[in-house]
Order: sequence, then C-alpha cells, then structure tokens
Amino acid sequence: MSSYGLGFALDVHVSGNHAYLAYGSSGLEILNISNPSSPFLESTYENAYGVYVSGNYAYVAGSRSGLRVINVSDPSTPTLEGLYDTPGNAQDVHVVGDYVYVADGTTGLQVVKKNGPVTNVSIVSPTIITATFPAGLTRGPYHVLVTNPGGQSEEAYLYNGYYVQSTVPVDYYCDGDGDTYMNSVIDGTCTGLGCEPPGCTSTTGSDCNDSDAAINPGTYWYQDYDEDGFGNSSISQQQCDDPSGAITYVLDSNDYDDSDFSVGAPVQISGAAIPYYSSLQSAYDAASDGDTIQVIAVTFNEDLIIDRDISATLECGYDGSFATNAGITTLNGNMTISEGILNLENFLME
Repeated sequence: MSSYGLGFALDVHVSGNHAYLAYGSSGLEILNISNPSSPFLESTYENAYGVYVSGNYAYVAGSRSGLRVINVSDPSTPTLEGLYDTPGNAQDVHVVGDYVYVADGTTGLQVVKKNGPVTNVSIVSPTIITATFPAGLTRGPYHVLVTNPGGQSEEAYLYNGYYVQSTVPVDYYCDGDGDTYMNSVIDGTCTGLGCEPPGCTSTTGSDCNDSDAAINPGTYWYQDYDEDGFGNSSISQQQCDDPSGAITYVLDSNDYDDSDFSVGAPVQISGAAIPYYSSLQSAYDAASDGDTIQVIAVTFNEDLIIDRDISATLECGYDGSFATNAGITTLNGNMTISEGILNLENFLME
C-alpha cells in the first residue's frame, strides 16, 4: 500500500503507467505509477476539477476555464491541444467515442464533439485566422489553439470562439429569384469560411425553382379538374414541386366552375398584365381609369362597392372564352356607388 500528496484531490484517472489527479484550482498532477509502491510526480498542469484520459489526451474539467484538452503523449511535458469554453463551471468529464460529456454545474450536461486538429494555421486579423479543417468538418464557430510566433504562452494566445476561416472549398446557395427561399441546387463554390456572396448561405436551400419567384416551398397549387388552365380555390396543396399526376394542378385559383371546361375565370380586365379575377369586387379594385372589366354570364353572390375616383366599364354576359357577350351577368347582392363612374352592359341585379 502507498500514498501520495496531502492536498484535496477531487478526481483521478489511471492510464497505463500514469495516474492523473485533479486538485481543483491547484491544477492537474501527473504521477508516474510504474512502481505503484513508490509513485512520484512527473508533471503538472493548471486548473483541474475532473479528468478523463483517452489515448494521448487528458480531458480536463477546469471549472470557469471550461473543458481543456491536454496532449499527454509525453506525460512529462503536457501541452494544451484545444479547449471549449462551456457556459457554466465544468466540474467533471467523461469521454465515449467522439463525444466528451461535461458536468457543467448549473448548466447541466454539455456534450462536446471531438474534431481532429486544424493545420496550416495563419493569422489574418485580431478576430480571424485561417486554417485547414479536418475532413468532414462543417462551417461554424470552433475553438482553436494558435501558437504565437512571438513566443507568448499558449494560454495567452487562444482564439476561443472566433470564426476559423477554412481553406476547404465551400458550396453556397443563393436566392436567384428574390422570393426569400435559397436555391436547392449549388450556385457556386468559394474558399474560406464566410466567403459566400452577400445574401447567399452555405446551407442547402429548399427552392426547387430558383428562376421563378412564384414557385417555392410556400407556393399553393390549385386543382384544375376540368383542365381548362384555371384552378379551384377550395382545393389546393402547398409545396414547391408541381403535384400534378392523375389530376392536374395549376397556380391559378380563379375557376368559377372546375367541373366545366368551357367556364374558367369569370372576370378579366381587358389588356391587363394580370387579367383574371374570381369576383367582381377584386377586379374593380384592381382596375385603372378607363379599363373595361369583362364578365361571363354567371351569377355572383357578393356585394359590390364602387368607391374610387375612376371611370370603368362592366361589360357583362360573356361566354366562358370571352369571345361574345350575348348573355346576362347577375349580381345576387347589393351595389353601393359612392364615387366614380361605372358603366354597365348586360348586367342584372337581384
């Protein structure tokens, strides 16, 4: 039986011929126990409240110093390999596979993924360094140790939490059609973390058609049962890709009767860039001074309010193709005129 030290040891881990003792603010002590009856101190390192050794690394819970990764391939000269500034006070640590589990005081359990070392490190500015990432490492904030060429201690030259600019090529995705959805197809590749053009991102987007602002994951497609090019406003699907299959879907939602191929949108503004409407009121609200609003010979169950300082013509009684207007359009509702002029043709109120 043997013993070592008189301090207040908080944790211990044994690996090979060495025992690693955590003495809190007094630091980490590495003991040579090749002869267990006569252990002796081989080296020390600062702040250690919990310790776990895996391979050539000692993972040290350093309270307010967070998680520190110490290279102990030579136990006589431990060196800092990396760190992670946990949000609480790191008190204990355990390692399983690629993950480090830290008991972090009031913030509970912190799970940290191990990554390989970065290489080819150089300093760009006080807040950015460049480095080659380990294979498979994605864009994000990493905790990287940089050895100061000027000779300061490692601890004095930690770039903790700064962005690391990778020399690995980065694929980026942009919003080419201005609909606020990023492209689902790669728009380009650049080198370095944050190298994407303004407004682009390294995260894959969801826009299946980035050349058409009308088509994106927020698009509504409307059932066109009679396949006249006009959709039923009461039956729709919201998605990026056209859902047409046995039943056709379209972007238009103005079909008056989706069971009759001869009847599509009931109202159009003659010559307008956006011509079709599903109600008299929506067409009137969109009309400009002098416009002719053409209406098919069906019944509208709505109220119509004429309240704009324009002169417009309501030309009614058209067939479904707006070719002739020999019929009558019926308004089953009230019409209120408070301003402007509305000329009526082939129009009946009930």
